[in-house]
Amino acid sequence: MSAHLRRAITLPFTVLFLVCATAGAPRAGLVTELPGLVSNVVNAVTQVVDGALGAVLRTGLWTVQIPAGAFAGTATVSLNASASNPTVCGLEIAPASKNGFANPVTLTARIPLGMSASSARIEWFNPQTQAWDPVPGSSVNLLTRTVSAKIWHFSQYRVDGRSGW
Repeated sequence: MSAHLRRAITLPFTVLFLVCATAGAPRAGLVTELPGLVSNVVNAVTQVVDGALGAVLRTGLWTVQIPAGAFAGTATVSLNASASNPTVCGLEIAPASKNGFANPVTLTARIPLGMSASSARIEWFNPQTQAWDPVPGSSVNLLTRTVSAKIWHFSQYRVDGRSGW
């Protein structure tokens, strides 16, 4: 674990930050522990991506496929999802000037059990309206119980499957 960090900090509660490598892809988890209670678990992956090559990042229910040519140069991409609300993910890219793609990125979520697969869709949080807006063109694969959408920028996204929507 020489190239990776393992750190524990003791405060009035315990915060544990872990980073490990799985199949060459860094994965991180942040756990806030109160006596007898674990909350605020964050699954996150961050990777430096060469825009000419693209990349695939996965964590929790979420997969993001960045195609070759989505952006020029290199950028640091982060995908995170909270265990307390795994149907929501955050996507970030640095520098921010790379957040707008020449080719769309594919965002896929596994549809959680109990959520209607037939009405599942991906939505993004619109900070101007403070509302969740559907991503046009969300498509469901009933065999794999996944929903995918082409996205043109990184933001906060969720999978929603309320009937009647």
